[in-house]
Parts: sequence; C-alpha cells; structure tokens
Amino acid sequence: MRQKIENPPTKKRILDSAQTIMMTKGYAGTSVDEVCAKAKVTKGNFFYYFKTKENLGQELVECFGSNMKDGFCCAADGGGKDPLERIYACLDFMAEQAAKPDFHGCLIGTFSQEAEAIGPRLRLLCGKSFEQGAEFFRQAFEKAMKKYPPKTPVDPKALADFFLSGVQGSFILMKAKEDPKVVRSNLKLMRAYLRSIFGR
Repeated sequence: MRQKIENPPTKKRILDSAQTIMMTKGYAGTSVDEVCAKAKVTKGNFFYYFKTKENLGQELVECFGSNMKDGFCCAADGGGKDPLERIYACLDFMAEQAAKPDFHGCLIGTFSQEAEAIGPRLRLLCGKSFEQGAEFFRQAFEKAMKKYPPKTPVDPKALADFFLSGVQGSFILMKAKEDPKVVRSNLKLMRAYLRSIFGR
C-alpha cells in the first residue's frame, strides 16, 4: 500500500484557491476543475486531500470560522481590558477587513445562501459556525452590560444575533451594489447604536 505523504503546502493552496473562487462565485458555481486550475494541481492531488467537493467545503467552513474567531480575539485584545472597547476594537477590525481590495465578505454567509446546493451536513456546519460567532459576541455584550448597564434592558444574545445579521446583510448589499463602503458605513451605524445603548 502506498504510504500517504503529507504535503500541507499543496493542501493549503487548494483551500486558498477554492476560497477565493467560492467567495465570488459561490459553492454551486465553483467546480473542482476550476479549483485545480487555480491551485495548479491535478485532480489526483485534489482527491488525495478531499474525497469530495463537500469535504472541501466542510474544511473551508471550519478554517474560515477558526480564522475569523482568531481575528476577533486578537482584535478584542487590542482594545485592552475594557469590555466595551474590546467590542469596538472588533468593529474596527471588520472595517479594516472590508477596506481591503480583495475583501469579498463572509464565506460562511455565502454558503448559507445556497441552502439547497450545499446539502444538510454543510448547512449544519455553517449554522454551528454562526452559533459560535454569536456566542462570542453574546459573552462580550454581557460583560459590557455588567460594567455599563444599559438604560433600557437588552438581551445580550438577541443583541449578538442582531449584530451578526446586520453584518451579514451588509455583505449581501456590498455584493449587490459592488460597493464595500456599504459595510463600513453600516459598521459606523452599529457603533453609534451601541453607544446609544451603553452611553459611551
């Protein structure tokens, strides 16, 4: 039996290439052939690392979700110990990402809009990733509320869900209008809204 030789650079090239294409064309609109062509690998290389296109999609969702979580954690740490400043630092991080010329939104959000195409397993994975993101911000909002009690009671979980849905909606508008400024503008509004809640 042929011994499996690990080649992380090749696998990463496939993942990076697939993400680049799928961010603009979507899951259903991207073929394995296109991914192989962009990654400059053979189909044999592709299927050496991924049994199916769905397996590729699953790993993309996991990698994208993990990278975003790391990005938010790093951004929050840049805001210091104040819980509200940590949230604002996350908003700044997203604004910086949206300002990059190669920014195309959220891969998980893009996949989620193709419910029929991605299938139940991949759809479930996308939902789980959103839940993890919402939990991250729920905890952040809960900490901020303890230090800066809102004048009007607000449920931290509902606020986290509202926040994520606003961001994802901004990504959809950005693609429809082909204008990344939509995301940055909406993030400014979100910041103003949070200031109205927390008073600072």
